[in-house]
Amino acid sequence: MASLEAALRPCKRHEALRALTRLRLMTAAPRDGAGDAEARLAAYVDALAAYPIDIVEETCDAWGRAERWWPAWADLKAELDLRIGWRQQALRALGRIEAESRSS
Repeated sequence: MASLEAALRPCKRHEALRALTRLRLMTAAPRDGAGDAEARLAAYVDALAAYPIDIVEETCDAWGRAERWWPAWADLKAELDLRIGWRQQALRALGRIEAESRSS
């Protein structure tokens, strides 16, 4: 269970920034002012910091290979949640099994 918990550990902000920078270089983004682009990047980094780095990198790399345009946050989040969902389900299941074994 500890290794699964470790696999759900949130990434560091600099790791999320590195993955997003690669994604930005691989996709076309909306034309907006530098301040808007920086604000968007900061918002994405803040949101990505809740996910494990391997999920972040895998999702950003897959998006960059398959899509032409920079993703809306809702689209990227849907992909992240899809990739992390099985880990969360497994951790909940193990927690239930552990709780049941303690109560027996």
